[in-house]
Amino acid sequence: MSGNQFILILVVFLWNYGSCQGYPKVRLSGSSVPHSGRVEIFHNGAYGTVCDDGWTIEATHVVCRELGFRKGETFHYDSIYGPGGGEILLDNTRCRGDEASILDCDHNTIGRHDCTHAEDIAVTCISLPITEPPPPPRERFELRLRNPNAVEPIFEGILEMQLEDDKWRTICADDWNIDAARVACGHLGFKTAYKPTAKYKNKDYKRKTMIRTSVECVGTESLLSDCEIDELEHRKYCKSRKAVALKCEPAEYGHKFSNRPNPIGTGKKPEKKPGKNNSPEVQSEQGNYNPEVRIKAGAYIGEGRVEVFHAGKWGTVCNVGWNLVSASVVCRQLGFGSAKEVIFDAGFGQGIGPVWLWNINCKGNEKSILDCYHGSWNGSSCTHYDDVGVRCNVPKHDLKKDVRIAGGRWGSEGRVEVKVDNTWGYVCGDSWDMLDALVVCRQLGLGYARQSLPSTRYYGNRPRGAMIMSEVHCTGKEWSLMDCPHTIRTNTTCSLPNARAGVICDVALPDVILDVHRLREYLYLQDLPRHLLRCAAEEGCLSEAPDNYGGSRRLIRFSSVIMNRGLAVFKPFLQRNDWVWHACHLHFHSMEVFSTYDLISRDGEKVAEGHKASFCLEDTECDPGHTKRFTCTTEQGISVNCKDNYKHSIDCQWIDITGVKSGNYILKIHVNPDRFVGETDYDNNEIQCELYYSGYSVSPGRCHYSYDL
Repeated sequence: MSGNQFILILVVFLWNYGSCQGYPKVRLSGSSVPHSGRVEIFHNGAYGTVCDDGWTIEATHVVCRELGFRKGETFHYDSIYGPGGGEILLDNTRCRGDEASILDCDHNTIGRHDCTHAEDIAVTCISLPITEPPPPPRERFELRLRNPNAVEPIFEGILEMQLEDDKWRTICADDWNIDAARVACGHLGFKTAYKPTAKYKNKDYKRKTMIRTSVECVGTESLLSDCEIDELEHRKYCKSRKAVALKCEPAEYGHKFSNRPNPIGTGKKPEKKPGKNNSPEVQSEQGNYNPEVRIKAGAYIGEGRVEVFHAGKWGTVCNVGWNLVSASVVCRQLGFGSAKEVIFDAGFGQGIGPVWLWNINCKGNEKSILDCYHGSWNGSSCTHYDDVGVRCNVPKHDLKKDVRIAGGRWGSEGRVEVKVDNTWGYVCGDSWDMLDALVVCRQLGLGYARQSLPSTRYYGNRPRGAMIMSEVHCTGKEWSLMDCPHTIRTNTTCSLPNARAGVICDVALPDVILDVHRLREYLYLQDLPRHLLRCAAEEGCLSEAPDNYGGSRRLIRFSSVIMNRGLAVFKPFLQRNDWVWHACHLHFHSMEVFSTYDLISRDGEKVAEGHKASFCLEDTECDPGHTKRFTCTTEQGISVNCKDNYKHSIDCQWIDITGVKSGNYILKIHVNPDRFVGETDYDNNEIQCELYYSGYSVSPGRCHYSYDL
């Protein structure tokens, strides 16, 4: 190598080294304050922006902590700090929230995107920076129960811990007590502990692997690693000469498989004598129970927004006083183990109804969250932005062994394949829907189901292998696809050769909810002559009943205000070039059935019906601090914490009740009824209103979400 070549290489190295050292990996731009701005990352010697597709509050926390702030406060769409000037570097960013850098999150290949700078994401961080270093973390480790003769979930066996060397070690049984056993069982995902009943031979204890002893727990810790644990210098110092054996109580079972915890996530208390303060009895597939607490909108079993039942109505919990101790009470009440993580700031989306609980103070041994001290019911100034959630420790299941996805553009989508008798095959897509896809995405640890694919022909050439599963009918509550009703048959025949079912999974989805108060505010009766309803008739918005005298139709009109309280924007599932043009109304339908309207008699008979197509999904109004993004003339959708108002004066915003007799009825409205657009929660999409029709007017009574029944 010549001297000139060496100098050139050295100059290039020093230039690149200086560039890497002199520029932060992430910065906020376009704002006059340091804690808010457009997110930009440094790559290949220049800064570029980040697209807002898939962006969540977890990604905001990662960016803010990387910049030295405590956490994120909110994030902003629509390039509110102006468009960036560089390349768009990240798209479809998906963070868990505990990554050290935004580049550690899942995302498309750097530079690969389908965005413009109008979609540059911006964030606002909590302005108070971290001034003191956090205390050193305790030693963390995984636990398992070793029992060669048991099947998952294993709830009795020799307790083992996995340390940083990835080796499994036993714990000396000296000073082990029921408090430590309860914590260990909670760590493993079980509700509580019992005295072990199995007999173990000396070889089962594996004394040579002992590495810890003298575990001291209070009994309310979330993880065994939170207890005081001494290091065992040598196995000969274990006086009992035994390793810890553990027996945990399996969760409250309501599922058809007796070794699976109740997937519904509804807590139960011991039966009480009837009284005026007792909650109403509810019938479910588990039988009769008095519901007190539930978790909603989580992607996985054992996680979600915490909701409690009081005064005949479900409501949420405020973050004041919320911690791992109170969250563990909820988890154990639901039949799971202790709390693994507490979620703040509506991390699972905003709930509805009252914010019932606040200022919670639990000791940790309560049977119910309602047994903890708390402030007066609905007596705080909290809003649904303060709603809390939880991630519980759940028993381990080997759920991925019988299902996989393949052939997709990336790991979160593809054809669904199942293994039966050690042979992999495909699932027929004839009856495949979003609830089936939801179970698959959860089972594989890929989050929510964004889209169910009855056919996957566009994933490439026809794959080899037989169609072996069909007629899948999941409720969405199951742990695995095999738990759903289905048919296994070699060489199953589907309606189309390429009808192989598939899924597209995502970590963040919207959650649309109908505004009950606005519905009651604009609900009235109107008679209109048929000649003014020509376009509505073409769209099937009139009943087949004969016209009234004079050729008029009698309509119950109302407004539908749809709120998006989820974690991502609500968009039509069809691409714009697939929308249907309606010449009479001179607009496109992005979804042919966006809402359904039914009038139900007291004996359950449907006496009238209607529907509404989505011709203009837009941000009519947004919460303070949130910017409108979607309009009819540009891109359609509903942003997070924004609303779309279908006014009562719009065509088809009614039920045609021509010919219906007077009486008491139920008005039922269902948004996204076919679940064509993926959501975090489908249970809150339907409301029911008591309605009295006198023959000349309508009077609404009590309105409620169907899942409150």
